Amino acid sequence: MTNQCWGLTVGGGLVSLLASVTSAFAQASPPTSPVRPATTMTRAPGQADPPRPLVYGGSDHFGPWESLDDRGGPDGFNVALVRALGRHTGRPVVVTLTPWARVVHGLETGTVDLSAMGVSTARRTRFDFLPIIWTLHQTLTAPAERTWPLPDRLTSLSGEIVAVERGSLMHEVLLDLPPPVRPAMVLARSSSEALRAVLEGQGTLALGNAQAMRHAAGALDARRTASREVMVTGYHFVTGPGRAREFAWLEPALAELKANGTFATLIEQYLTPRSAAPTWSVWAFVLTGGVLLTAVVVALTWYRRVRRVVAAKVQAEALSVRRRQEAEQALHATERQMQQLVHSVKAIVWRHDLAAGQYTFVSQEAEQLLGYPAAHWLADAGFVDGIIHADDRAWVRSYSARATAEQRDHTMEYRVVTQDGRLVWLRDIVSVMVAEGAARELIGVMVDISEYKAAEEALEAAHARALAATRAKSEFLASMSHEIRTPMNAVIGITDLLLDTPLTTEQRQFVETVRSSGDVLLNVINDILDFSKVESGKLEFERIGLDPERLADEVARLMGERATARGLDLTCRIVGDIPGNLIGDPGRLRQVLLNLVGNAIKFTERGDVAIRVSASDIASDHATVRFEVSDTGIGISPDAQARLFEAFTQADASTTRRFGGTGLGLAISRRIIELLGGRIGVESVPGEGTTFWFTVPCPRVGGVAAPLRPGTLGGMRVLVVDDSRASRMMLEQTLLDAGMIVQTARDADDAMAVLRPDAWPHVALIDEGLADGGATRQAEQLRARAPHPVAVLLLSARLSGTPVTMERAARVMKPVRRSELLAAIDAIGRPVVAEVGPTPQAPVTPAGAPAAARVLVAEDNPVNQKVARLMLEKSGCRVDVVEHGALAVEAVRTGAYDLVLMDCQMPVCDGFEATRRIRALASPHGHIVIVALTANALAGDRERCLASGMNDYLAKPVRRDALAGILERYLPGVASAHTAA
Repeated sequence: MTNQCWGLTVGGGLVSLLASVTSAFAQASPPTSPVRPATTMTRAPGQADPPRPLVYGGSDHFGPWESLDDRGGPDGFNVALVRALGRHTGRPVVVTLTPWARVVHGLETGTVDLSAMGVSTARRTRFDFLPIIWTLHQTLTAPAERTWPLPDRLTSLSGEIVAVERGSLMHEVLLDLPPPVRPAMVLARSSSEALRAVLEGQGTLALGNAQAMRHAAGALDARRTASREVMVTGYHFVTGPGRAREFAWLEPALAELKANGTFATLIEQYLTPRSAAPTWSVWAFVLTGGVLLTAVVVALTWYRRVRRVVAAKVQAEALSVRRRQEAEQALHATERQMQQLVHSVKAIVWRHDLAAGQYTFVSQEAEQLLGYPAAHWLADAGFVDGIIHADDRAWVRSYSARATAEQRDHTMEYRVVTQDGRLVWLRDIVSVMVAEGAARELIGVMVDISEYKAAEEALEAAHARALAATRAKSEFLASMSHEIRTPMNAVIGITDLLLDTPLTTEQRQFVETVRSSGDVLLNVINDILDFSKVESGKLEFERIGLDPERLADEVARLMGERATARGLDLTCRIVGDIPGNLIGDPGRLRQVLLNLVGNAIKFTERGDVAIRVSASDIASDHATVRFEVSDTGIGISPDAQARLFEAFTQADASTTRRFGGTGLGLAISRRIIELLGGRIGVESVPGEGTTFWFTVPCPRVGGVAAPLRPGTLGGMRVLVVDDSRASRMMLEQTLLDAGMIVQTARDADDAMAVLRPDAWPHVALIDEGLADGGATRQAEQLRARAPHPVAVLLLSARLSGTPVTMERAARVMKPVRRSELLAAIDAIGRPVVAEVGPTPQAPVTPAGAPAAARVLVAEDNPVNQKVARLMLEKSGCRVDVVEHGALAVEAVRTGAYDLVLMDCQMPVCDGFEATRRIRALASPHGHIVIVALTANALAGDRERCLASGMNDYLAKPVRRDALAGILERYLPGVASAHTAA
């Protein structure tokens, strides 16, 4: 009994102790229930009936926000918050939780007064959004076993299978994605079912609200999951369309709940994750009782400390609520700043609802820029269309409608009329916002580009002025070319004719001086015209067959007489085998090479000038040709070399310089070579000489062709006798390249000294300009001592009418062409080959020569008429002359002519019109050969002549060789007969 009583006493004391401790904790701890005592509402007599219950509709599967509890009753954060609002404001509340589709239908039909949902553009058009409740963090959730990273944005879901709640905000967002990035979807009834579908392998990712996903994971006991946030949206109270004013009380009531701590308590109760409650066993309960007894004793000791800890916790909760409020205020401030930023931008920012056909937003810059109040944009659907300039309105309307229908962003530039009547250019940059496969809204930015347009118009005007100035310059050059070339034609033509008449030595010197001065003046004119073409970019190029060896030989032959007149040796050396199937512009390359050779002759007083041609980088489809012109002249200093290729620049630019020229030739040459894709340069040592070089890449046609050689010359022994060292070296190298055995000598004595009895040459090349007795005497001496007949090839620098009378002998002209040299050696060097070669014959008129051709000259200048008549008559033609184009047409119609030389600029009827009229005549008159005779030499003149129906083109002053070439081309019988005569 004693023990039992003691036990009862101890037990009673323990219970009393526990009760007192519990009471102490209750006094120190804050209330855990979010429900505050409701104020008792006593209706006074005659007071109105209480308000209609507020119907809140929510989802029955959206925990922890709203869902059904174990007993089927509504529960969750939203449910508790709405009930707290009802108690706080004295409004009765009815909560119904159903599938989400019914909730949406109830909002639209009015059977549901209030609900909560995430915000989206599409939902804003269907419902009235009320104050924000919370911020929803949308996450992607997957099993922890997933080995590849979770996507960080919704546009990266292509290839995934996403489980999402049907009708939810994220379901709508996925449907708005463009088809290329929209993932496959598994539609579930709730977030919990979406997560279950992923855990069971029906999908790869679950998409939904973070709190809902955590709640679902806890319900499914899915502890091993991984998640990643992809989107943040606002979570608002909403009501049916047009009912927002009925809930004006909601925002202040919600603010009061946040201020008194009710809102924070609900968050702690429903939205703060909690650890799962442990499962208690009997022994654990006994052990816990013992621990609790000990804890009670300790708790009594530390009572004061516990009170301080609890107070700190309450303070922390209050601080958390305050921080959330500050975050919301910061969010509102950010929104205001963004609006201020939009309004401060110097551009009109606007939004246009396509369904309503109205502007929903326009920035303040619209009023600043155009003068119209911003309210006009929002109130009048056709306002903006009405201020667009009448000339732009139709195309802007149609283009924007077409681009919007195609869901394509677009940019337009058009004019609008401001309120004060000014015209402003706007660049309108428009983005088309698409939802559910249809264009819903336009968002645009209008930028004032009036200054840009004004600058553009000024630039176009300046461009037009520049073109006019260029045309004026071209017309001036054409006019000056015509006015200068017309008298030059007479000067050069008459001097050429005069040199063919018997003259005294003094008279011939006078005439040659006039002719050379005319040539210099003509070269100056040509340089200026070519430089003008280079400056204007009108230098034109041909792409025809190019034979570099033939080109170099022709230049050497053309410049040979000038070099000989100055006592210089001009040689042309072809190094190796150069392809003959190249494509290029031989005319322009000839122009450059003539300029370089002419400069070399002009600046060289004694010695020689050498042309050297080689090829490199030879392939089946291209090759690079290199031309070099070397001289033994005055040389060029390094300072002068640096500026040598500039326009109007010479190595010696002093007023006491000995050499004339414009200084344009090298500048033109450089530009030509650069336009052909090549390079040009110079190497020089003052006092020793200069080498100019240029390279040009050329395409090939027909593949690699085998080099052609005249006969088999390998092993033939050749003796070269020439007092010019440069000429000997060039001939020696050329013959060695052909496989011959070569000996060289300066004169007859030197030749006799180098010859051995057992190595006498088969062919002797002897210069006719030797000072010691002449080539004929030395050839006879050589043959007299030779053990066998020796063929003799005479090298002559001047044309000679004396025939070669020796056997096995021939003559070639200097500068020697490689092809002619090898052909002549092959012809006379073989005992079995009959004597052939170009041997001048006494003038003999062949029997049966054709009758002289009839040529009509249409020229208004009397002096040029006389020059043309004399040149043609000396060529064996019968000539008639008329003064203008109309007479030329009549003469062709009534006469029988073989060719017409047609001046282009004549009174009454010019050459172009006369040619068109002649071509309109009946056959055969309409098919007569017409050659333009004009003083114009600018780019496009030749094309204009050919376009009018002319066959060819001759520029004044007309050279006899150029005229002979025309006659040879179109009247070959007459030209041949005249040549023979």
